[in-house]
Amino acid sequence: MPLKFLNQFDDNQILDLLNYVYEETSTHKVKQVQVFREPDRKDEFGNQVYLVSAWDDGYHIGMYSIQDFTMRKHFSPNVPDARLRDYIASIFGEEYLNALMEFYNIKAYKEIERIKSTLGAGRS
Repeated sequence: MPLKFLNQFDDNQILDLLNYVYEETSTHKVKQVQVFREPDRKDEFGNQVYLVSAWDDGYHIGMYSIQDFTMRKHFSPNVPDARLRDYIASIFGEEYLNALMEFYNIKAYKEIERIKSTLGAGRS
């Protein structure tokens, strides 16, 4: 699935997004980003993802995989991606919230199907 909201951001807006997401936990401020927006860069489920590299001048802050509803920082287990959703919702409002509901509905359906496929497995 292609990105619907993030694809409307330019590099400066992505820079602002990263600073917002990490404003409470980072000692560095993102000053430069390089955004890889290839339409065929996808996650394991076939959803488009942006790869973003961020710097504070000469200091490389990190590499991020960012989608409309989730993000992760490579080599780091803790990403406050709820703040990503807060930020994007503040821009797109109800349209984003409706899409977020659909995102979680799809995720729940996939998890239910996964669990159903395991029922009875390993039982004698």
